[in-house]
Amino acid sequence: MLSGCNFAVKHDSSKDLTRLQRTGYSNDWLVCPPGTCNEGKKIEIPIFLNNLEELIRTAQKIFNQQPRTKFVSSVPELNQLIFIQRSKIFGFPDTIWVQFLILEKGISLAMYSRSNYGYYDFGVNRRRLNTWIEELIKAVK
Repeated sequence: MLSGCNFAVKHDSSKDLTRLQRTGYSNDWLVCPPGTCNEGKKIEIPIFLNNLEELIRTAQKIFNQQPRTKFVSSVPELNQLIFIQRSKIFGFPDTIWVQFLILEKGISLAMYSRSNYGYYDFGVNRRRLNTWIEELIKAVK
């Protein structure tokens, strides 16, 4: 059986999500608070009142606990964390960028999840980001 576990991760470098141009394929999903990104689904992402460093630490802990997920990098100049999550059956890697945004009323985040291989993801990236946002909201309440 084909195993994606040996596939290299080719999209693990930093990306400023506020300037990101999506691929046009249906294998990625970008969410941003309204008015913060060039593209992306403008969804209701909460404004957190935590201090930035505390929120980043909490998010890193929560997101790294997601199944088959590994924290791979941080980009301090972008307030960004980068994770790899592998698919359950074949182990194909998806890369997830989480960028914390300092806004007038508090801190929010932009998130981009992209399959490293293939052109269609069956909604996995969208569901992943929704789940991760829900998990972060629960953790900081």
